[in-house]
Amino acid sequence: MGTIELSITDARDPHGETRALYKALLADSRLRSARKELTTGAGAPEDMGADELIRFVLESPEVITAAASCISAWLAARSSKITLIIKGPNREEIVSAEGVDVADEEVVRRALDIAQDAPSGPHS
Repeated sequence: MGTIELSITDARDPHGETRALYKALLADSRLRSARKELTTGAGAPEDMGADELIRFVLESPEVITAAASCISAWLAARSSKITLIIKGPNREEIVSAEGVDVADEEVVRRALDIAQDAPSGPHS
């Protein structure tokens, strides 16, 4: 288990979408005890300013499952293209969704596991 960073690219309003995802994570009762914060990270060198990102501590398999469910439901509610970057300590995974082409919960779960360098497989 560990800390991951979530950020949004390929959206009309990446900052607004990052804040919307953060609100969804805050509102999910299964994630109330999980530590999370909306913060500013270093932007890409070609961008002016910094990017907003969500730091999220995945402290148990139950929190990872709840996060995957919440994130996939949030992606499904988006009407335009969204790319979610899930960055762990040593790896980064990208999950994209556009309209009806939505990442399901298992895809998001695998991305969370890979970003943390955790083994992927059957989960509770």
